[in-house]
Amino acid sequence: MSKKTVVFDLDGTLTDYDYTNRYAIERVYEELHRELTDEEYDRYQRFERDYYNSFENSKQNMDTHGMSRIDYVRSKLYQELFYDEYIPLAFAYELMNIYIDNLGIKNKVYEGVPEALDYLASKYDLYIASNGPEKAQERKLSKTNLLKYFKGILSSEVAGYSKPHQEYFDYLFKSFGIIPTESVFIGDSLTSDIIGANKNGMYSIWYNRTYLPNTTTIIPNKEIHHMDEIKRIL
Repeated sequence: MSKKTVVFDLDGTLTDYDYTNRYAIERVYEELHRELTDEEYDRYQRFERDYYNSFENSKQNMDTHGMSRIDYVRSKLYQELFYDEYIPLAFAYELMNIYIDNLGIKNKVYEGVPEALDYLASKYDLYIASNGPEKAQERKLSKTNLLKYFKGILSSEVAGYSKPHQEYFDYLFKSFGIIPTESVFIGDSLTSDIIGANKNGMYSIWYNRTYLPNTTTIIPNKEIHHMDEIKRIL
């Protein structure tokens, strides 16, 4: 395969999102003097997933009250999640920052990731393309000793849009001089990573670690279940 660049998603692809996410969410619940039970965390996960999915393919105009679009969307998540507390937007913004400040304090790297990156870094230029908060993503990569493998990181904060918006991918290509047809995108999300890669002519690899059935019309070029499989493709 004649490729020069490999772009990775981070959360759920290289690092265990649920592990670091729960720790950060616990700090938010502490601020509200609420207990984060397993049942409540499941509710939070469902709410967060559905909430962000509603924005992935949306370009709706919104009054952000002077915030960046990304900060506003993240703050509104807490305002709507804790609707019973009647949280003002300013306090929801504070909760968002508590979350971000604690995201990536505790981390787990998936099995086979360091070995895969060792192999790929000797052959390709590696980048991170993430919808997560920039300083939290840098913290995760630094604390897990993965930062050394990557030539650049693009967050949705910097791009101004999240994956799979076209604006995000345009920013990615322009910022790092990436040629889409000479690039591979590896990610765990069909609706964020794979569809964005497909629409831009990148070779897409779906990292389906938990063997989820693909019930969408989004078809990756390859599907893998373990990072060791990358060596057979690249």
